[in-house]
Amino acid sequence: MKIRAILGRVADDPLFRKGDLTPRPDVRMVRVAASAELAPVMRQWWQPSWDLPDGEVRAQHVLGYPVANLVAEDGAALLYGPTTTHGVRELRGTGWALGALLTPAAGRHLATRPFAALVDAWEPVAVEGAVDRPGTAREALTEALRRVLERLDDDDLAANALLETVEGDPTLLRVADLAERMHRSVRSLDRLARRSFGLPPAAIIRRRRLQDAAEAVRLAPDRPLRDIAAEFGFADHAHLTREFSSVLGFTPSEYRAGP
Repeated sequence: MKIRAILGRVADDPLFRKGDLTPRPDVRMVRVAASAELAPVMRQWWQPSWDLPDGEVRAQHVLGYPVANLVAEDGAALLYGPTTTHGVRELRGTGWALGALLTPAAGRHLATRPFAALVDAWEPVAVEGAVDRPGTAREALTEALRRVLERLDDDDLAANALLETVEGDPTLLRVADLAERMHRSVRSLDRLARRSFGLPPAAIIRRRRLQDAAEAVRLAPDRPLRDIAAEFGFADHAHLTREFSSVLGFTPSEYRAGP
C-alpha cells in the first residue's frame, strides 16, 4: 500500500504526534500536512496501517486534540467529536484507516446535531464516493471538506485562531489571559469555544498542558515528575497525578511503566 504516494508530502511536525500515547513500531503511522486549499478546515491527514500476526492484539492509546476527526475506516466515513478522556483502540490482523484531523472551524459543519452533542461521541457522515480504499477515501473526504470551506464564517476562523494561540504559547494557562490575547471578553470566548469545540476554553488549555506533560513523561523517563509538573503549569506532582488519573485513567508512573 503506497500510502506516501496517496497522501503526498509527509509532515514531521511534532505538534501532531502528541496525541499518540503509545507509538509502536509495528503500527505504521504516516502524517501529512493539509494542503493550502484545505488548511482552514483540516490540519493534517493521518494514516495508520498494521499487519499483525494471528492472535496478537495491539492496544493503541490516544489523547486526542480538542477537535473532531473525519475518518474513513471499515468502508464507512465517520465523524468523531472531541474527547474528554483518552481512547483505546485494539488493533488486530491487517488493516488501515485514513483520518483528517480537522480544525475547530470544520467539525460543526459536518455534524448533523449541535456540536456539543458529539463530545465523546461519533456519527456517520454521508460522502460522495467509495471509502473502502485509501486512494478513493482521500478523494471522498477531500470533496466533503471542500464543501465545508464554502460555509465558514468569521467566528469559525476565530476558533482556528483560538486553538493556534493556545498551542503556540505553553505559558498560557488562564482563560482570562487567553481572552485578552484574543481581544474578547471571557464570556464571548466561552461562547466561541462551545460553538466550535463543544468544550469550554479551560478544557482546551487543559488538553494542551496534559498532552505536553504526557510527552515529557514518555520521552524523559528519568526526569523527576515534580519538574515536569512545574514546567507545564501543574501545582505539584500530586496535581499532575490527579490530572493523569482523571483523564487518562493511569498515573504518570504507570504510564512510564507501560499503560
